[in-house]
Amino acid sequence: MSNGFQMIQSYTRRQLAECQDDEARRRLGEVLDQIRSVASQSKALARADLGDLGGFLDLMEPHWVRLGVAEGIGVVLRRDRNTTMPPQISEYAARILLEAVSNSLEHAFPDNRTGEIRIEATLSEDQTCRLRVEDNGVGLRHSASRPGHGSGTGIVRSLAGEIGGSAVWQDRTDGGTVLIVEFSVNIPESIATLNNANG
Repeated sequence: MSNGFQMIQSYTRRQLAECQDDEARRRLGEVLDQIRSVASQSKALARADLGDLGGFLDLMEPHWVRLGVAEGIGVVLRRDRNTTMPPQISEYAARILLEAVSNSLEHAFPDNRTGEIRIEATLSEDQTCRLRVEDNGVGLRHSASRPGHGSGTGIVRSLAGEIGGSAVWQDRTDGGTVLIVEFSVNIPESIATLNNANG
């Protein structure tokens, strides 16, 4: 897939260089940005699929920061240095974070509001991983993505449930939303059985 993305980017850059129309150049530039975005996510997910959630976050951080800058939103990431875990768990955790951050960027700051999104990934001594995505946007009461009312929150809840975890949304006292997802890094028996059956 990496080679495929490189070929598509190369082709698009060539078309952009040869394009004479300003509007067409603008549109091709947007297409190239989207290709780069998908390619970076794919590369990051490949790290998560190997059990390296930290590597996933290292690759996604500049991507999330760029997306935030484009919308006037600051993105801050904090994580424990040791966030290595079984591949099946890491894969789900990465997809939870992708969905949660995307939800915040899309719904927490309507009408050109500015603000900040804070992302945390911590791993306790008892091997409980905690993912926290917090924003100072409009909050649950005013957001189209409040739990149970949007596909994004449903996806997060479903992914958390698949690894035996929980997903809880809360309003911040001074405005905004906090999502906390907790799960054990030890593979639940049901997931191990499913992976053995698929293998």
